[in-house]
Amino acid sequence: MKIREQLEAAMKLQIDGDLAEAKKTCGKVLDTHPINADAMHMLGLILSEENDTERAIDLIKKAIEQNPVASAFHHNIAGIYRRLGRLKEAESEFR
Repeated sequence: MKIREQLEAAMKLQIDGDLAEAKKTCGKVLDTHPINADAMHMLGLILSEENDTERAIDLIKKAIEQNPVASAFHHNIAGIYRRLGRLKEAESEFR
């Protein structure tokens, strides 16, 4: 299965609420492609849903390092910061 197909499968699993399988699928992508920004971002979103926000932030920051122009990455990390009350960081990412 191609990376894009694996990430689409992980997204469907996440939407369906099967976070454990979604996380496992993202992990498989990262095992073979450790700097895949999309997989890091998606795994960060899953971890955020599980309230593992610090790990989520770390992963999404790494995704941003790999692809700094991906607006979805900035938007999602800003949302996490906002939920944590870290408003200055959220505002910075929204910009």
